[in-house]
Order: sequence, then structure tokens, then C-alpha cells
Amino acid sequence: MKNLGWRKPTPGLVAAEMHAQAGEGLSVPKSKAIIAVKKVAAHIGMKPAQLMLLDILFAFSKPQDWEQGQRPLVWPSNQYLMDQTGFSLPALKRHLRRLGELGLISFHDSPNGKRYGHRDAQGNIVEAYGFDLSPLAARAGEFEALHRAIMAERAQQQQLRKELTRTRRSIRARLVEALERGLNGPWRRIEAQFQTILAQMPKATGRQSTLETILHKLSQLANAIEAHFTKALNLTNKVLDTNRQEIDKSAYKKNPRQLKNEPHIQNTNESQLRCKTETRKAKETHKKNGFTLETFALACPNYIELATELYGQLRSWEDLINASQQMGLMIGLAPDHWHRLKEKLGNYPSAVALGLTYEKHIDGNVSNPSGYLSGMAKKAQIGALHLNRSIFGRTKCSQNNLGH
Repeated sequence: MKNLGWRKPTPGLVAAEMHAQAGEGLSVPKSKAIIAVKKVAAHIGMKPAQLMLLDILFAFSKPQDWEQGQRPLVWPSNQYLMDQTGFSLPALKRHLRRLGELGLISFHDSPNGKRYGHRDAQGNIVEAYGFDLSPLAARAGEFEALHRAIMAERAQQQQLRKELTRTRRSIRARLVEALERGLNGPWRRIEAQFQTILAQMPKATGRQSTLETILHKLSQLANAIEAHFTKALNLTNKVLDTNRQEIDKSAYKKNPRQLKNEPHIQNTNESQLRCKTETRKAKETHKKNGFTLETFALACPNYIELATELYGQLRSWEDLINASQQMGLMIGLAPDHWHRLKEKLGNYPSAVALGLTYEKHIDGNVSNPSGYLSGMAKKAQIGALHLNRSIFGRTKCSQNNLGH
């Protein structure tokens, strides 16, 4: 183990010196070295104070110090470093040693423990004792590879979180529908299991293995819910069919003649008029706030898709309003909050505001839908809420995306 002057050699300091020797044979631009270490500073255990100190040491080096065959040695005094950082002497020594233990700098001490250096007329270092930054030249490639691995892991985690969100919403939708329909099944027990799994979800960052485990549990629960839901729905439909048959039999016994197969005579003019009216109403597109229901569907496709699954085909604004309260439950909007929102905005605008909020929540732009809707209600009270602008803006973006 090489003697490091006045310092007791440790595995970390010896490794730093080995990196320094390797860095001497490389030509790494000064900017590349500092950027590489900054990208992974937190990941390798650097604290902000140590990164600030390393920045100051870098400022003392010159571009020619990072050429092949050179060593970027710097020799600022302790007093200068304390003045620049605000550290006490013990804190300064502690942070410098930490940089050495992390393998980021090497200590090149003089026989008397002083730091000094000289440069020739071209600015090249002739003699110097102080801090050697060569380890960063040797490890720049390592840090860049580490940063790429971190970014890849983050991308995988983001994809896992998106899948978790989709699965979680699907489970919640099925539970709400089952409870509202009054279907038979262990829904309360399943809901308790669901909440238990959600409690294991990391708040911000978490290991990929943890997210994969939670996704696996949620997927199994979703499959179990679908099985219970299908079974309960089939049973309910069977009961309804049985009841309907019993009613038909009872009606036939009371008045058998009502089932005579005779042509139905009606007023032809009245029938044609009614047909024309219904056709006109079916084709008529309600227009609220300056846009049509079709425009709203184009601006909020995810909202329309889920609302259709839960409520059925949305053919009018009335259908949308009727589905909106159930959709509000999907994003955590309490029923009383929904009623207050309708009182402040009105039936149609509240449904439109909910659709816009849901789309922004799906896009990741709104984390608290209830709070966002409350903010929209406040804007409406002062006349600053313009739903038509938001709808047409999203519609234009959708058309541009289709064009590409």
C-alpha cells in the first residue's frame, strides 16, 4: 500500500491514488469530467457541501492540466477554502477526506505538509503539491455509464408506475360498479385487500423489484375481481330473466287475448311526425359553452372511454351529466364536493370541467383533482374560467397529433 504522505492510508484513498495514475494517461476535457460527476453525485453518496467544495477545486485547474500526461493538481489554502465555503476547519477537513474516500480526489502532499505549486511560461504545472483531480479523468466514462443505467432504471420505474395506475383505476372502477349495482360478492373484503396493497406503494421513489411485486399483487386481485364480477353479473341476469318469465306467464293467465298476433293500427300522419321529431332530436347535437358534445369527446377521449364503460353509450349532454358523478368517484371526488361544484358551475360546465380535469390527471399534469376543480370553481365566480378555450386547445392538439 502506497504511503500517502501525512495521511493514514485507507482502501478508499489508495483506490483514489490508483485512479489518479490511470487518469494521467488520459485526455479528458475539464468540463466533461465535472459534468459526469455532477450527474451521479447523489447516487454515489455526495452531499451538496462536498459537491460545492469540488466545484471550487475544479475552478483552480486549467484546461491544459487535463491533457494526456498531465495531472490537474490544485493548491488552494485552507483559509481560502473556508472563506469560499463558510466551513470551519474541522468541517473542511472532513469534507475533503470524504471526497478522497469516494475516489474523486487524491492527496499529493509535500514533505512538510504544505500546499504550493509553480507553472511555466506556457501555464503548465512544473511542480505542485495539493489536491489531485486526476481520478475524475479516469472515472468520467464510469460515471457516464452509471448515469445511463440510472436513467434506464427510472424509465422502467415510470412505465411500471403507469401500469400500476391503470390497474389501480380498473380495480376501483369494478368495485364502484359492483357496489352501486348491489351485486353479490366479497366486495368489502376485496376492497380491504386493495387498500392493504396500496399502503405498500412507495410514496416517491422505490426499488423496481418493489414496484413489480405490487403490480403482480394488483394484477392477481384484478383477475379475482373480474371473476367475481362476471359470476355475480351472470347470476343477476339469470334471476332477472326468471322474474321476467314469471311476469309474462302471470300476464298471459290474466288476459290471454293480449298476445293475439294482429297488425297494429295507428295514425299514419301522427307516426310519421313522431318519427321525424325523434330523428331530428337524434341528429341534433347539443351545443353548450360554444362547443358540441363531439368536440368535447375529441378533447377528452380517455374520459369518454371510461365513462362509456361505466355508464353506457353517451348520446347527449344529459347522459354525460348522469355519468359525471360516478366518474368523479373514480378520481376521488366526494359526492358532496360534486354537488357543490354543480351549484357553482352549473350542470353542463361542471361535467366539462370534470372531463378536462380527468384528462390532465391522466397526463400527469394534475396530482390533486379535487383541489384543481375547486380552483376552477373559484375562477368561475370571478369570470376567469374559459372552458371553451381549454376544449378547443385540446382538440387542436389532438388533430395535430392525428395529422402526424
